[in-house]
Amino acid sequence: MGDKEVIGGLVAILIASYAAFFAWVVASISRLDRKIDSKIDSLDAKLSVQIMSLNDRLGAQIKSLDDRLSTQIKSLDDRLSAEIKSLDSRLTSRIDALTVAMAQLEGAVCQSSRPKSEVNNRFHHRL
Repeated sequence: MGDKEVIGGLVAILIASYAAFFAWVVASISRLDRKIDSKIDSLDAKLSVQIMSLNDRLGAQIKSLDDRLSTQIKSLDDRLSAEIKSLDSRLTSRIDALTVAMAQLEGAVCQSSRPKSEVNNRFHHRL
C-alpha cells in the first residue's frame, strides 16, 4: 500500500469519527430536549395544581371578607339611617316650634303697632 492510500484511509476514519461524534452529540441533545420537555410538563402540572389551590383559598378568604364588610356596612348604614331620622325629627320639631314662636312674635308686633285706642276698643269689646 502506498502513502496516498494510507492517508486516504486515515482521512476516511477521521471523517467517520467526526460523523459518529456529531451523531452522538445530536442524539444527546435530542434526549436532553425530551427530558427538559418532560420536566417542564411535570412542573407545569404541579404549578397548575398549586395555583388552583391558592385561587380556591384566596377566593374563600375574599368571600369571607366581603361578607364581613357587607355586614359591617349594613350595620353602619342602619345606624346612620337611624341617626339621620332622629336628627330629622328633632330638627322638624325645632323648626315647628320656631315657626309657632315666629307667628306669635308677628302677632305681638302687629298688635303693638296698632294705635292704643284700637287695642283698647278691642279689649273693651271682648269684655
